[in-house]
Amino acid sequence: MLHEVLRNQAEEKLQNERRQVMIPTSSNGSICSSESSAIRPRFPIDSLKDFIKFNDDLRDGNYVMQVRNYLRTKGGRRLTKHDITREKLASILTDKVAIHYNFCGTNRQLKKKPFSTLRIWDLIHNEVVDFSYQTKEADDTCKTWLKQAKKRMETTAKKLKTRNDKDKEHEGEQPKKRNQQEAQENQKAYSEKEDEFHL
Repeated sequence: MLHEVLRNQAEEKLQNERRQVMIPTSSNGSICSSESSAIRPRFPIDSLKDFIKFNDDLRDGNYVMQVRNYLRTKGGRRLTKHDITREKLASILTDKVAIHYNFCGTNRQLKKKPFSTLRIWDLIHNEVVDFSYQTKEADDTCKTWLKQAKKRMETTAKKLKTRNDKDKEHEGEQPKKRNQQEAQENQKAYSEKEDEFHL
């Protein structure tokens, strides 16, 4: 019972922190920018190191605005909020990075990192949550998406292997067909010459 109370308090605190993405501001209230920001990664980010750096870069208010604008281009009106959430996640990080995270970071055996505390989740969360799509739904969608990252990687690897096998098989068939056609043409030409010779 005490465990549930503590967990609920932690969730409430996390939700309150998530309600507003903190944008660094100067003393006069204007948005700060870091002129010395490193080169930004291309999306989706494919390396854990780059993803951690990217999340740290979200302290820069100008960069937050750029990422927010990028996120707004992902998802469509015809998609459900669940689909939009998944699409925004997939547009930022690959499954190769996602397998290192779970929502709360509670799996100590696999040494998973918490995704719910990242600045990028705050941005995505604020983009998708509204009166029709609550925080719990967004969190559940993210949990499921992170949990399924390994399976998506395995499925992609199987599809790639199948495609490569088919390509190799197809490449192997082409020379055989070409050789068969050449043999038939040679046989036909030989037969014609033989017929001419006998006349």
